[in-house]
Amino acid sequence: MELIREKVFNRVFTEKEFSWDFQINQEGIYGIEITASAKSWKQNLFHFHSFLKDDDLSIRIDNKSFDSRAVWNGDKLKGAKKINFFLINFSPGGHKFDFLADQSPELKTVRIFQIKDKNISYLPQDNYLSSKNNRIPWMSIILVNLSLKDLKIRAKAQEGKKFTLFKRDDSDLKLIINNQIQKNQEPKSHKYWYWCGRTLKGESKIFDKELNLESGIHYLELWVDRNPKIEEIKIGVRENERQPGEIKRIPTVDDPRWTGEFRDDTERILLARVIFGEARNQIEEARIAVAWSAKNRIEDTRWGNTYHQVILQSQQYSAFNKGDPNFPYVQDPFLDKTQKNAWYECYEIAGRMIKGELKDLTNGANHYYSDDINSPWWTKSEEAEFKIKIDNLIFYNLRRNKNSGRVKLFLVILISLGFVLLGRIIFVSIEDRVFGLVIEDQSISSKYFFIHPVWNEVAVMYFDQDGKFIDLEQLTNDGYDKSHLSVFSEGGKLGYFQKLHKKGEYLDYEDEQVRKEYYDNYTALMIVNEGASPFEVYRGDNHISDWGWFSYYQVTVYESCGTGCQSWKHINIGTKEIEEQGATFFESN
Repeated sequence: MELIREKVFNRVFTEKEFSWDFQINQEGIYGIEITASAKSWKQNLFHFHSFLKDDDLSIRIDNKSFDSRAVWNGDKLKGAKKINFFLINFSPGGHKFDFLADQSPELKTVRIFQIKDKNISYLPQDNYLSSKNNRIPWMSIILVNLSLKDLKIRAKAQEGKKFTLFKRDDSDLKLIINNQIQKNQEPKSHKYWYWCGRTLKGESKIFDKELNLESGIHYLELWVDRNPKIEEIKIGVRENERQPGEIKRIPTVDDPRWTGEFRDDTERILLARVIFGEARNQIEEARIAVAWSAKNRIEDTRWGNTYHQVILQSQQYSAFNKGDPNFPYVQDPFLDKTQKNAWYECYEIAGRMIKGELKDLTNGANHYYSDDINSPWWTKSEEAEFKIKIDNLIFYNLRRNKNSGRVKLFLVILISLGFVLLGRIIFVSIEDRVFGLVIEDQSISSKYFFIHPVWNEVAVMYFDQDGKFIDLEQLTNDGYDKSHLSVFSEGGKLGYFQKLHKKGEYLDYEDEQVRKEYYDNYTALMIVNEGASPFEVYRGDNHISDWGWFSYYQVTVYESCGTGCQSWKHINIGTKEIEEQGATFFESN
């Protein structure tokens, strides 16, 4: 692997798009190493760069887009650097990178290598990780229209240093191949971190596997916790065979046959494939609504910033799943000659959609399913909002976590108060956490319990008899999301809902048993007696909606049981037994 071009940018984006052109003299496989960084919304807010928006940076190579695994996402990176290493076949001549920026990410370097051996040995230029990294995507290796034969990675991870009263977090390294986490089978290790510092204790471990993945887009992701050490990366590839002088075919409306890589499609062809594969037998309004589901995902940005990123994300549009009966029609819309007119109609809708000529009939929907199947698992999420039914397609908006906006707003208020009351309350930022500190010895007259917007833990503020702030204390510290905090009216007892799964926790959606267990054990009601540790009173699935105090010794838990139906249970706090239960039905307006 020979370095043929290196460009140091250190460019903080102020514009939305930046292009860089370069020349290639010889056809073959090339390695493109791009290093950039992006800040979270909190970092941008603290430094007055933007209001509640994180940095994001994506790239197109010769107009070819990539999904979110090749994006520099500020909320995930939190200011850290990420390396994307592309392996791609270039023909002689001019080539172009288009960098698409949101807010102010920083492009640091681009290095271009000529690959002379199909067994590629690679180590990034910047291979020294910070101990401050906290479960971030550090590197993505993206193979473009190449077959992945085998992969070997040798790395080591250290156990966290022990002190008298505490122990630092271990260093860990996670490997994900095409969305599949490579699991750690060693006892006492972190299951989803192949290199675990707790068990390795600084020793090396090798991942060496023959993969034999057919030609396509392949993503190899390395996530880091603290500072593991990469010692060796070897990638065995095989390029597509093409006859000398053969020009790659680009699908058109009159010849839409699949080339073997959907990223060869134009945006209009790809969007038309989605509409055709998902709704060719539906009325026009349903077809338009399907197109809007992709557009609304782009506007939301959780699924990507382009039609290619959104549509080609794994397990999103079922017609693109290889085992789906509609997949052959996505590959070749002319497979059934009687459906040619439907293809041309879908292509027309795609064009009007991209031009902005169509009204959103779904009012913001980004998910849907057909009424001839059972309701998918995601419809049971508390973030799922029904929008409309068109023909036999049922549309939902899967919203962002409903607490996130309030959390951000509350944080802004706290920060603002910090500046206003500077001198009485001192705000200190430690690893993006805000603490209130006052050096005074005053008697406590009142308390205010709340869920802290930064820690997402139960906390209490103390005030003296004049209403002056005295101190802030964190009461829980387990890292699980909390909500619905309530204090019994006579004091001495409080309760809250606690999610039983942490953010970012891996879930194998294809395993029905694992998915059922995940959602059946979704939320717990926790009770805290003053001066004691929290304890679980009730555990339920993702239909739990609310709770309240029935008496000092009893609580009532409410769960959704269908449209216009809410079930309730009176639970004894001491015995944790259900003493009475029933359901309430509401008439629809």
